Amino acid sequence: MPVVHRLDFLNAYEVFEQRGVRDDEEALVIYAPASGFFGGLKPKLHFYINPKGHFEEIYDPEFKPADARAWLTPIAVWHPKGCRV
Repeated sequence: MPVVHRLDFLNAYEVFEQRGVRDDEEALVIYAPASGFFGGLKPKLHFYINPKGHFEEIYDPEFKPADARAWLTPIAVWHPKGCRV
């Protein structure tokens, strides 16, 4: 996935180079384009750091978290500035 917007690049740099992703964590990068006339000019990448195995648990129909609120809360989040989430 190419990173072409300056803010997307700065967020990716902060996630992967400054903070880093430990061996017991995983990074989820979500592409979410903005809508509207100037949507193509806005940053599009959202970064989430979760415990390792979180992505697999999302798609496991047998998985039932003990505390859903805690399970849904990522360790760290980076959204494009000015983005409504």
